[in-house]
Amino acid sequence: MLHSFAYTGDAAVGAVLCQNLLAAGFEQQDDIAAADVVIAYCASQESHEETYFGQDGLLSHLREGLFIIGLGACTPTTAREISSLAQISDAHFVEAPLHAADITVPDPFADRDNLTALLAGQPDELAQVTGIIEAVAAHWEECGQSGAAQAVKCALTAKRALEIASMVESEALLLLAVDESGELQARAFLESQQGTQENISAWYQGIRADNYASTYTIEIVASELTCALAWAEEQGLVLPQTETAAYLVRLLATVGGIELSPLALTLAYRDEASGERFGLDWHRAEGMQTLSDTDDNDDDEMDDREGWGWTSDEELGIEEDSPLGR
Repeated sequence: MLHSFAYTGDAAVGAVLCQNLLAAGFEQQDDIAAADVVIAYCASQESHEETYFGQDGLLSHLREGLFIIGLGACTPTTAREISSLAQISDAHFVEAPLHAADITVPDPFADRDNLTALLAGQPDELAQVTGIIEAVAAHWEECGQSGAAQAVKCALTAKRALEIASMVESEALLLLAVDESGELQARAFLESQQGTQENISAWYQGIRADNYASTYTIEIVASELTCALAWAEEQGLVLPQTETAAYLVRLLATVGGIELSPLALTLAYRDEASGERFGLDWHRAEGMQTLSDTDDNDDDEMDDREGWGWTSDEELGIEEDSPLGR
């Protein structure tokens, strides 16, 4: 039986996850050597690299019988690599990236009912960590062997990023209609036409209330999108719409929005004064590449994107002096 755990990774997310584990009767250890299970949630890929592969990373602490549960995002390839290295030491690595249903609440990780754990690993390994997973997430989905859970996470990441991007753009157009008429009676109708997107009304309400405080931050979204795009590139798959969404996320992070909710992407479509209220400085983006910029080494790759819907700033209607065109 697994009784004790150690946590490493993002402090804000870890605070609520550890609280739920303690409430379920598990014992927290400060020393990895004293824990049955190490639980990791990394908010960025830089943190993930250091946490697992750094000089004092988790892979340097592997021992027989130790379980590592990865709750954050990485590429399927990285997940398989960690799993293989764990097996060499007779340790166990369980993929369990978390997916939050409602990202508008201040702390999407606090409510177990809001979380689904995507699981991958050997059946006997999954059986042994069931109690810990249940303490963190009320829902889980077994995805298959090593790498499968992260592959599903990549797909969910792309889907959500595109949903948010389309929502903030439609809201930007709605604001123009409000400016023209002073009122808008078709708002409810528009929301009803958003298909089956979960929590779409809550997303709109969060934007209109300027509610951008969350533990599910732009930093986390950027990390998840990095994984999704890296995995797609490994597989030779071009995702132009996801790349556009990733550009918007990087833009917001660059100008100071790294700790805001992804709903704050709407600030990219407002005037600079609106962004300044939340600590954004658009001048920080002056040296950032625009969607139409390419690296000298990426010419062939960009040529391949022609015909895939890849669009320039000019084609997107992004003006040079707007935040998105900086």
